[in-house]
Amino acid sequence: MADRTYCSAVRVVWDPDGVGLILVDWDEVMTDRVKLNGRQVVQESDPVRSVGIDTHPRGNERHELTFGRRFEEQGLEQALENRIQRSLRLPRTKADVLLVFQGSGTQFRLKKASVSAWPSDQDGNRTDDRVEIIGGEVVEDTGSYNTLTNWGDDYYIQPDGGLYLQPGGDLYLRPN
Repeated sequence: MADRTYCSAVRVVWDPDGVGLILVDWDEVMTDRVKLNGRQVVQESDPVRSVGIDTHPRGNERHELTFGRRFEEQGLEQALENRIQRSLRLPRTKADVLLVFQGSGTQFRLKKASVSAWPSDQDGNRTDDRVEIIGGEVVEDTGSYNTLTNWGDDYYIQPDGGLYLQPGGDLYLRPN
């Protein structure tokens, strides 16, 4: 397990136009900073008697968003149980991911993203969870969003009609 930790300067929001699940919030303890690595398909051609190759960008952008969070639990059993709960609450659908920078308020959107992996590690009552998300193009976003729930926390969202959405997707009526 990594001993070095960081505080997040970026908020990562899954599906900002829908439920709006916060995967990473500002100032959260991180074991691996939020990273966004991209690439596109590039075709190479070798012109006859040329000094070098020629390249042709073909698009098809692919970006990988990764981060790691640390959790301190009450005991060994609770740590394992919470690791499993957090992995079950990660989205298994395709949606946009919003990156919001705390200082500037600048926002970027990773389009058509899917969670591809969620490895975790445990050392006693301390757990390190890592998330890997793959998506398409990245665009600047000028909207504003009111995100209401955190990944791994037991918060509830109230959509229209008085129904409550529990992280993980269960809808139910909760009395006031």
